[in-house]
This record gives sequence, C-alpha cells and structure tokens, in this order.
Amino acid sequence: LFIFYSLFITLASFHGLGNHAADLTLKQFATSTKWELMGQTSNILAIATRKSSVAVFLIRIVNVKWHRWMLHGCIITTSVVCVSCIIFMFTQCTPVEGIWDLRVKDTVCYFKFTTNAIFSGSYTAAMDFWLAVVPWFVLWNLRIKQKERLTISIGLSLGFLAGICGIIRAVELNAISAKSDYPFATVPILFWGSTELLVCLLCSTLPGLRPFYKKITGGNSSMDPY
Repeated sequence: LFIFYSLFITLASFHGLGNHAADLTLKQFATSTKWELMGQTSNILAIATRKSSVAVFLIRIVNVKWHRWMLHGCIITTSVVCVSCIIFMFTQCTPVEGIWDLRVKDTVCYFKFTTNAIFSGSYTAAMDFWLAVVPWFVLWNLRIKQKERLTISIGLSLGFLAGICGIIRAVELNAISAKSDYPFATVPILFWGSTELLVCLLCSTLPGLRPFYKKITGGNSSMDPY
C-alpha cells in the first residue's frame, strides 16, 4: 500500500502537484488532483492495516480475555473509520469527476468532507497513542524475559511519534477545503501522512525483529510471535 501511495503521489507530481493552481492548466490540475486522491486512499488503507497488524500481534500473546476484546475493538473501529473516510471522499459530490476536475459543470456536493477527514485523522492518531500505551500493561505480566518485554514495549511505544505526526496531519487536513489551490495547499498533508505511515511501519515490524535475529543467529528466544 505504501508503494502504491508513493507511485500515485509521484504521478501527481509529474502533473503539477506542489504547484499553485494559477501555474497549472485545468487539465494538469484535474490529473494531479485525481492521482493525489488515489494516493490518499492508499495511505488511509495502509494506516488502517498497520494499526490492525499491531493489534493482531498483541492479540496473539495476551492472556486476558478483555484485553482481546479491547484489541478486536481497535481493529473494527479503526477499519470502519478509515473505510468510511474513503467512501465519503468519493461520494461527497456528484458527478464524482467534479471532486477533482474544475471543468465539470453542475457539480453538486452533499456535505463538507473536511469535517469527516479531520475526525478520521484525529481518531487514527488517538489509536496510535493508545496502541503505544497498551503494550506496557498487556506485556508486563507475561512470562517472557525482561529484555524481550522491554524490546517489544519500547518498539511499539514509538507509536507516540506516529501519533504526533497524526495530530499534525489532522490539523493540516483543513487544507483540503482549499479546492481552488488544492495541488499546493495539500502538500503538508502528504508529507505528514507519509511520515506517520513510515513511523507506524517501523513500530509494527520491530517486535518481530528480535525473534528473527535469534533465529538466524541460532540463539533462543522466550517468545516467538509467529
């Protein structure tokens, strides 16, 4: 999903993303905005699947029932929020081409998508903080080595950085209401969105690196998440 995100944003850049609308033709504006929206779709899906992957990792090692329900709730609510955000993004106006193409006449918009986008960004940022705190409570009483417990907890706690990036991204989402200068105004959203996702990917892969390292070096690990 991040590869798709990078591909779509690169295509948008080739067609004028990052430039003021006054410096673009209407065709360039429409094409760059369309590819950018595709990139944002990939980013939103990647954020949802990343948070779900961390929750699934924790579900496999927790031994308290209500912890499992709590993590399942994180997966379900985050998925619903992110998928609904994508649906609202592409159903806010009729015809759908009017969302990115200023040449389409008689475009009718039914609601202000900016509000939904800010809510979704804020909720996913809150989940980053929540998933960064939960491991300390979930893992503390597990019968695993102290070093491994700390490695996992500290690694997942990097989600605080992702949460900070998510907050900044949520604030920057106000820029999507600037439809007349969309290719230029939304650049900070793309920057902080990709930064949040990369930090999230780092957090979700760190817990598996120690068992992997132990396996390839012939050592023993008291916990194998796989």
